[in-house]
Amino acid sequence: MAAGLAALTACGPGGGASGGGAGTPRTGGTLTFAVGSDAGCADPQQVASNDTIYSVRQVVDSLTDQDPSTGKIVPWLAQSWTIGDDARTFTFHLRPGVTFSDGTALTAEVVKANFDAVPKLGALGLLAEGYLSGYQGTCRSRWSPRSATGR
Repeated sequence: MAAGLAALTACGPGGGASGGGAGTPRTGGTLTFAVGSDAGCADPQQVASNDTIYSVRQVVDSLTDQDPSTGKIVPWLAQSWTIGDDARTFTFHLRPGVTFSDGTALTAEVVKANFDAVPKLGALGLLAEGYLSGYQGTCRSRWSPRSATGR
């Protein structure tokens, strides 16, 4: 995720003009955002408040999203997923062709590395750890580089 954040590009017209969104994307520039609490860190695994998550979600993606009108969990980077009979095992099937801003492919290994990194953060990842309460580990499907199973 850090690599994805480091490769942000500024989009829009030059010269400080606002609005429109027209123009050629360019590397560099400054992204400024404000939240109602201490942002602490722009790494989505280390944010400490929902305010910061709302801001960071503008520049990073998730496996799933939640439809605000229905509350239903819907596909995002995962085009589908299955839930094991024990309701503790989840297999995510990734959308093909997804890349980070630097062109690196999103693979099951990348998903595994991100899930496995959260418990290692300790106190830096308390909010993320809460989302993954009970997480025991992830394995990449030996049949597909686009599927990862977590328990």
